Amino acid sequence: MQGDHNSIAGRNATSTGAQEQPAKESWWAGLRKRGIVVAFATIIGGIAAVAVAMCAWIGWTPWS
Repeated sequence: MQGDHNSIAGRNATSTGAQEQPAKESWWAGLRKRGIVVAFATIIGGIAAVAVAMCAWIGWTPWS
């Protein structure tokens, strides 16, 4: 048998299989990757829903 293990296994020897990572990702991409944007949106939406519910409960409307 001749060749390296990659050619024997039928794989390309030039490909390492690892994807190149950017040197530094932006802070926004980091937040999105970690799901922090979704968490903040959920919290803000929940606060807004509670505020609307309280306004409806006490009978306050912005146009009256």
